[in-house]
Amino acid sequence: MLAASPPKACDFALTDSMQSAHTRTLAATAPGLMSTAYEAVKRAKYATFAEEDGFVLIPILVDSFGAWGKSSSMFFDEVAKAQAKRFGLSKAMARQLLLLDANVTVMRGIAAVTMQFAEASATHTAL
Repeated sequence: MLAASPPKACDFALTDSMQSAHTRTLAATAPGLMSTAYEAVKRAKYATFAEEDGFVLIPILVDSFGAWGKSSSMFFDEVAKAQAKRFGLSKAMARQLLLLDANVTVMRGIAAVTMQFAEASATHTAL
């Protein structure tokens, strides 16, 4: 009998590709490279805490250009496989739908923050 895999703890983050010269270089080198680099930072900072509680940490990172990190991609593959089986879809279709939903959610979050910033700027300018 196979041992059950430990539960997973996901740490979601959106990182700004333009925050420094280093991050701009990573983002420009290859899609997802900056997000994958930041996953390593998240693992170094939080993996031990997750393991102490019996979880495997999975950092889910996307940069402001929309590129997902390597761990994110593997996580989406795992979830897509389960969705494909559950809903009778191909794995490729399930992954496309999952990524579409994730990207729309990220874009909504970026739009909300942008609107808050614009409102705060307008209020500050009006004073």
